[in-house]
Amino acid sequence: MDCESRLFKPLVPAPAGCECSNSDCKVRTASAWRKNPEGGWLCNACGIFFKTRGFHRPLSVIMMNRTAKRRDTELAKGNLTSKVRRKIRRKTKIKKKTSVEMPKSSPLELEEPQTYNDEPLPWEQKEYLKCGLYSIDLKLNDHEKSLKGKDKVKTSELFPLPIQYGQFLITDQRNFCLPWDIMTAHKQGLLQRGFKMIKTNIFVDRKRKQDDEPIVCNCKPCDEGEIGCAEECYNRVMFYECSPKHCPCGEQCSNQRFQKKESVKKVEVFKTKNRGFGLRTLVKIKEDQLILEYRGEVISKCTARKRMETKYLHRKSVYFLEYDKGEVVDGAVCGTLARFINHSCAPNCHIEKWRAPNGEHFIGVFASYDIKPGTELTYDYNFTTFGGAQEQKCFCGTPKCRGWIGVKHRSTSINAREN
Repeated sequence: MDCESRLFKPLVPAPAGCECSNSDCKVRTASAWRKNPEGGWLCNACGIFFKTRGFHRPLSVIMMNRTAKRRDTELAKGNLTSKVRRKIRRKTKIKKKTSVEMPKSSPLELEEPQTYNDEPLPWEQKEYLKCGLYSIDLKLNDHEKSLKGKDKVKTSELFPLPIQYGQFLITDQRNFCLPWDIMTAHKQGLLQRGFKMIKTNIFVDRKRKQDDEPIVCNCKPCDEGEIGCAEECYNRVMFYECSPKHCPCGEQCSNQRFQKKESVKKVEVFKTKNRGFGLRTLVKIKEDQLILEYRGEVISKCTARKRMETKYLHRKSVYFLEYDKGEVVDGAVCGTLARFINHSCAPNCHIEKWRAPNGEHFIGVFASYDIKPGTELTYDYNFTTFGGAQEQKCFCGTPKCRGWIGVKHRSTSINAREN
């Protein structure tokens, strides 16, 4: 037997050669025929549709069903009097006696109950899952059903997605695409995650000094248009910055570069080939010009050792710079763009430490000679290892490269061994 013959029943003409009493249908052949409450015959599809939806029923039948339901509910509650109950019983007996027997259906007809109840059909009783069995949404739906005394959630008449859609999502193959935030990372900047720019140093293990007696230079007040505190200034020779309140030159003082933020603004972070990130200038820099101030967290060497053993244990780069006796500046988490300057055995910059008027220090990166635009900024780390750390290999690529960062005698010792 073919699959089509199993799925589809043969079409049968209507009894007595009539057609479907539905004005929108009027077919003469169907798989089965059903009785119409108004009289006549309905095809199988129209009969099921009218039974479930209740359309095209006579008004008398609809009103009779409504009154019967009301009486049944009132009888169950016991609100009716004995006289009303007797009248209802008499009327029901008369209806049973006067009811006309319907002709028996032929074997081609489907069984049709005499009363049209609004009971759900088998496919309407089936519960369709709109999510997985272990999904949170399914638990929320069960919780809403269990609530009593609250408005139930209205369900839509639309069918859910087919069962095979989940398998389609699993087997469907698509090209992998990076997320939007990763694709646009070059536009958002190249700073590492969690890095924060700061304007002043952050003191972790102690408070900031507040020295009310700054060192005053012996410079004489200058005339208008002249520059005060030039190279002959006593404070400039001692690497002390003048105080704006106590300097004799006043606003014409030129020895306040850190306090006036006279640094190079047009610098750029870029990705190098084999040394991670680097920093280059976009403008020309003159000799002995302040490029950037090195800022960060001022911590003790004991705290630095703890961070090396815990926080920075698996980090390749460390951003410690000596600040004072027993103290260092950590620019890993917060600081300035000076932390991106790489090491070189033949650098074009150098580090200088200046004393601030309040007793603290300024650490700055200065140009060793004139630097052209687009040149990478570098300085000699003079790196020293502690805590069992391994020496780092140098990748500066200059003719004067020592091979290792911070080891000045290593190249000579290697050549001596080879000879």
